[in-house]
Amino acid sequence: NHKYWKYATNSGYITEDEGRNVMVLGRDKLMRQEILDTAVPNKSYQMSFYAKFTGVASVDVKIILRMRFQNNDLVYGPCTSRVCNLYERPLRTKLRGAGTWHHVVADEFRMFGNYTEWDGSIDFI
Repeated sequence: NHKYWKYATNSGYITEDEGRNVMVLGRDKLMRQEILDTAVPNKSYQMSFYAKFTGVASVDVKIILRMRFQNNDLVYGPCTSRVCNLYERPLRTKLRGAGTWHHVVADEFRMFGNYTEWDGSIDFI
């Protein structure tokens, strides 16, 4: 559902294609989604979505989750810096076949361990 998508208007726009709400992104543009309010620590997740592209023979697709954590424990915390940037990369693939819908399924991953037990605060996921 597109109401959860976060995007800059210069990245793309929302429209309908074959009865689906779709996000149309320009070349080399990306979509971001803030999930801090809905993410559950240490839970397994698997993301999937549909993608369609035109004008090129193939498209590289990546999903990267980034958590920015304000670290108060430089000895036993998740990193040795005041600010930790932690990443999960559940998907990197190449889609081929312009003009058709592709069902993309990422690998299963855990949501950054149990980050609620760490000494500090999360800026965003």
